[in-house]
Amino acid sequence: FLSDPAAAAGRGDDAIWPVPLVVRSGEGGRTVEQRILLRGRSAEVSLEGEGEPAFVLANAGATGFYRVAYDAAGLAALVEHLPRLATAERITLLSDEWALVRAGEREIGAFTNVAKEGTRNYAMAMADPAFWNVEAFAIGRLSRLPVHPDQRDLIRMINLELFHNAFFAGTSERDPAALMTAA
Repeated sequence: FLSDPAAAAGRGDDAIWPVPLVVRSGEGGRTVEQRILLRGRSAEVSLEGEGEPAFVLANAGATGFYRVAYDAAGLAALVEHLPRLATAERITLLSDEWALVRAGEREIGAFTNVAKEGTRNYAMAMADPAFWNVEAFAIGRLSRLPVHPDQRDLIRMINLELFHNAFFAGTSERDPAALMTAA
């Protein structure tokens, strides 16, 4: 997808570029990584390993030059296993979700689920100041999204919760006035 859907209209660009993928799947405490060269518009990939994987990460190592749009179940599995992802992979997942929201391809809830989980786990959050930086950037733009007036209060509540998680993780600070001052 393109961040500006209007830019895709009438492109007439039929070029197909080879895309190297690194896919990681997790089963219990074990992970399996596969390297794949996507040569067409789509491909079916058989995952190595036994059984149904707990999660599948389509940009392992976060070195791909592409965005990934997971389905709801795939995204939920990644959010559940977020602590198993490297910092760069968490940042890429958050950035991909934010890009999908901006492009109108994803509801804001998917982005906020990744953001909330990324700051809910205090130890993980403390180890990932770069994740917080990406999150803070996106949070700052949430209030600028073109939303129906009825949704403005929802956006404010999401901002409040995310800022609370990010700036007061591990403390007993609960004063909304102090939170808004920090924001």
